[in-house]
Amino acid sequence: MVAACIVPIVLTAMAWSVVAQEPERSGRPQRSGPAPPTLQVTEAMLSRGQQIYNQACVSCHGPDGGGLAIGGVGPEATPPDLGDARHMQSRSDMDIARITQFGGFHMPAFPQIRGDDLVSVVAYVRSLSWDAVRTIDLQTLAQGVVEDFVPVSAELLADPPDEDWLMFRRTYDGWAYSPLDQVNRENVDELRLVWSRAMEPGGQYTTPLIHNGVMYVNNPGDVIQAL
Repeated sequence: MVAACIVPIVLTAMAWSVVAQEPERSGRPQRSGPAPPTLQVTEAMLSRGQQIYNQACVSCHGPDGGGLAIGGVGPEATPPDLGDARHMQSRSDMDIARITQFGGFHMPAFPQIRGDDLVSVVAYVRSLSWDAVRTIDLQTLAQGVVEDFVPVSAELLADPPDEDWLMFRRTYDGWAYSPLDQVNRENVDELRLVWSRAMEPGGQYTTPLIHNGVMYVNNPGDVIQAL
């Protein structure tokens, strides 16, 4: 079903300022291609992240991130050392956000940690191995819910509003035609780039979907941007 592609995820509005990409990124994997937008790490962010870490993470990862032996899961397991700079250099900020929310191996999921709190946790976990961390990737914000999301029905798919684009070719007849007329053959040459948004690295072939004023863009790595 095409409707299943429309996932209610939104970029949570943040009070922190978006800043230029930091020149030194030795504490996380090096990216190829355009640098992602970033957020400034603040003392308040780290403090909040530590508070959540102490509530949700310290029982397994330990106060310094070194990891504690976990019983009751077959052979005793010890979480990876979050203070190990070499290990953490292989993990992007989005990797930390994903495993926090969705879990992995013996780690439980914490879907309730999202938005501002998720960003704070990512910043604090990163600081355990990189005390000079100054920014985090903005992509880690994509963990919220679209407010007033309207489910896509069979009726909407059959007769979408003019401003919606709900499937690959917009309508079942496959015409790929939009009835909107603000941009036309007479003025299309006047279009100029106003803003851009970095996508996750990797191969991609997708059609953005638009519903109820929100554009949903599928990215590599199971990331959906809602703009």
